Parts: sequence; C-alpha cells; structure tokens
Amino acid sequence: MEETVTEFYRAEDGLVYVLDCGKLTAKLISSPKAAGDVTIPAVVNYKNQDYKVMTIGEKALFDNNAVKTIKFAQGSCLKAIEKKAFASSSIEGISFPASLTRIGDEAFESCNNLKNVDFPSGSQLIAVGKDAFPHDLLAKITLPNDVKENGIVENLF
Repeated sequence: MEETVTEFYRAEDGLVYVLDCGKLTAKLISSPKAAGDVTIPAVVNYKNQDYKVMTIGEKALFDNNAVKTIKFAQGSCLKAIEKKAFASSSIEGISFPASLTRIGDEAFESCNNLKNVDFPSGSQLIAVGKDAFPHDLLAKITLPNDVKENGIVENLF
C-alpha cells in the first residue's frame, strides 16, 4: 500500500491548504488571515508544482468574520464544499464554479449576512447536504435547473 505524502501550504492571501503530493490536489483547510473579497484559486503552486484545489474542507472558513465574498478563479476544478465550511462566517455572497458537485451539511449554517448565492449555467451540482444554507435564504436560492429536474438532491436544507 502506497503511503500518501502531504504538505501544508500557507498562501499570501491568508488561506491554508493541505497538499496531496501523489494526486497533486489541494484542500483548503483554514483561513486565519483571509479578509474582504476572497478568490479561491484553481491551483496553488508549491515548490514549482501545481496542485488543483478540489475541496474546501470542514470548517475551513468557520467563524471568519473578515471575509465578505467568495469567488472562484476561472478554470476552477472544485468538487466539494465540506460540512460547516463557511458556518458562522460573515460571508455576504458566493459564486460557485460549475465543477462543484456537492455541498456538505450545514456548510453555510449561521451565515446571517449571506444574501447572494450564484450557481452558474452548466452546474454539475448533484448533492446538497442537510441545512446547507440558512433557512431565511431558502426562497432566494435558485438551484441549477438540471438538479431540480432530475430530483438528485436529497435532504435539501
């Protein structure tokens, strides 16, 4: 069995990643110094090697009261937002990349400032976890048409 080699990387924008050196993927795990309008990159470069940002980890931006908006760089390959990733943060808006396939339970729980949620056309979203978004925001969120039509999302909110 091959051992997974990981490294930790702190970017200049205040985001911290764990890097899977075998798969050349990155997972955002922390945001102690991230503030304002944050763009999650498609790749992070560490020691002259590119790592695709595939996941926003559990509680990665939890209780971050300095972040206002989240955007994803063009070419993003992000697949998953894990449980409580943005919970209790001051986020006001987020524009998801089309590559996103799942949003975990309580991902945006207690995000009282969250007003704008954008799913692009061509979204690959297939699963949204329980209580993923604040209940008062439910009427304002429009999920991608293919998700609604196929009925793939279970336990939505």
